[in-house]
Amino acid sequence: MSEVVHLMPDFTKEDVTRFWSYVKLTANQYVCWEWTAYKNNLGYGRFRIQYKTLKAHRVAYFLSTGKDPAKLRVCHTCDNPSCVNPNHLFLGTMGDNIKDMRAKGRGNKGETQGHSKLTSEQVLQIRSLYASGKYTYKYLSKMFNVTMSPIGHIVTRITWKHI
Repeated sequence: MSEVVHLMPDFTKEDVTRFWSYVKLTANQYVCWEWTAYKNNLGYGRFRIQYKTLKAHRVAYFLSTGKDPAKLRVCHTCDNPSCVNPNHLFLGTMGDNIKDMRAKGRGNKGETQGHSKLTSEQVLQIRSLYASGKYTYKYLSKMFNVTMSPIGHIVTRITWKHI
């Protein structure tokens, strides 16, 4: 049997009042509720309680639902890191969060994603050379100093779909 993990501290009424005092509230459930206090370098609000610093959107989820997100992610439907509107938050795994990001067309692509060894120009060249019928995956992999797997993925558009 798995043990339930609780990561949220006990909140006093004063803690709850202090938390919501840092939020630019609106009656419209579709509008983001912006965190107005400290934010980290990625734009996520931070809230300090009982010598712990917590992400504000996680606290908002907990205070609104009574459910401790524990080891799950609190994801944003609005993709706004400083939003703490409970109507914009949902629980999910890291995989769920990545699927949501990709479904919305967010995230780095191609050479901007950090691990790419090829440029957009090289990808277009690979596709063109392969389409000519004169070059194999093996030859192109040596030519561009990558393995055959990325060549195949480029040619079949498994990767680099955006170009």
